[in-house]
Amino acid sequence: MLLRRGILLSKKVLLFAGVFCAALALVFFWSWSSKPQVGAQVVNFYPDTCLGGWSNPRYVTREPQVQSVGDMYGEENSAVYNDNAAALYCGEYAGTLPAETKHTEVVLRFSWTQDIEDAPLSYPNITEIDEEGGEVPFNASTSTEIGGTSSEETSSLDVPPEEAVPTEPAVQEEIPPSEESAAEPEPEPVPSEEVSLKAFFVSTANAQEEVFEDISSDAQFRVEYTLDGNNWTVLGYVSDISNDVKLTFPRGVFTDIEDISRVQIGLVPLIKIDSAPAPIYLDAMWLEVEYAPLVQVALHEAIDHTPKEYNFSNISFVSTSSSATLGTTTASATPTANISPASIVNIHGIDRRYIILHTKLSDSEYQLWLFDLIKQEAKIIADTTLTIGAHKGGIKDRMIFWYSAAKDRIYVYDLRTAGTYHELLVVQNLPEQTEALQFEFPFTTWKLVDGPEQFYFRSDETGEVFSDGTAESMAQFVLTFKLDETLSAEELQAIGLSGL
Repeated sequence: MLLRRGILLSKKVLLFAGVFCAALALVFFWSWSSKPQVGAQVVNFYPDTCLGGWSNPRYVTREPQVQSVGDMYGEENSAVYNDNAAALYCGEYAGTLPAETKHTEVVLRFSWTQDIEDAPLSYPNITEIDEEGGEVPFNASTSTEIGGTSSEETSSLDVPPEEAVPTEPAVQEEIPPSEESAAEPEPEPVPSEEVSLKAFFVSTANAQEEVFEDISSDAQFRVEYTLDGNNWTVLGYVSDISNDVKLTFPRGVFTDIEDISRVQIGLVPLIKIDSAPAPIYLDAMWLEVEYAPLVQVALHEAIDHTPKEYNFSNISFVSTSSSATLGTTTASATPTANISPASIVNIHGIDRRYIILHTKLSDSEYQLWLFDLIKQEAKIIADTTLTIGAHKGGIKDRMIFWYSAAKDRIYVYDLRTAGTYHELLVVQNLPEQTEALQFEFPFTTWKLVDGPEQFYFRSDETGEVFSDGTAESMAQFVLTFKLDETLSAEELQAIGLSGL
């Protein structure tokens, strides 16, 4: 009897434990799924015009048609590449960003596949090599020669290889030069629709030059772009034909969203004479445009930067009446610096250990120094690389914030992690102080509030507060560098160090 009761009691305990664990798991899942998922906001831009030596290039001017694993790439839904010399060009990309937003990143994406099993057995673009050592003629749709090409090369971009390459090269060599042009077959007229498409890429062929760079030996395509139709820039190289291929445009290429509609993108094959191409089916080639609301920031990862370091013994504060060179640093094995009080924009004690010194070298060049009173060392944490302007920035919880000289970035130097840097891109140029802008960061609960001369900080508990600071380290700074002996009373007062 007691044994049965014990078994029943154990079952009840196990049942209760199971129900409790299930409820706990449900609560955890609900709390996780109810959290806002932070992700990039993206709009896709698709080309309105595509042309080139690929079959059916018009299929690329739309959204991807192959959407799931069960869908198949084929000639009925994709442009087909089966010619080792055929290039493809797309342009007039169109899309719409939401109102009050700005693009932050542009990425070229592909929906395509390569049919390795269906590769031709012979090379289709090269005629048989003459036993007498004759040249091997390529068809007219190959990439252009260095120094420009003729109009025939441009107009033959879509001409099949059979029509572009003479079928009997040996007979052609026996024709005298004066009769050669008459012996060549007349090219078939290009339909008016194709002529209008080629007019869009008016200087595609003439603008290209073969540039042989140190690239991967298995690269199949060079991807290039232009905004003016004349100057082409290499975006990257493609080796593996997969939907994972992503090529990101450098920051600053698209200064305005209208630039995206002007861009032309070329997919240029890297000709290889030792193998025939496996067919490639291109379903879509579009621009993935990431954007953010205006007056917000897009966070970038921590950045690498090594600030220049100085020993206190090699730093001098020199009165403006001195004949020494002021406000400059000397590059040497043991760097030295002479700092003039006239160059000091702001000096601020972070805590008992650290001092921030903001100096002006010229109308366009400023520096931000960090003095460590314990280690007796100083670093220039903002210089010509990570710039700083006249804005004084702000300090909170041993994090130092400042604007770049152009006010298009916010830099953070974090003393809590032994001096790591963060860079945040300001999405728009800040207005002329119409209202205070607030910026949020993932590594602190404080909100950064923009002010006309410096940053403030805000939290729900405290409201808006000033930067952290202490006068105790300022007094130690004066004693360490004997500023009361080196500088005049007027100079100490001008930089806020008098009476310490």
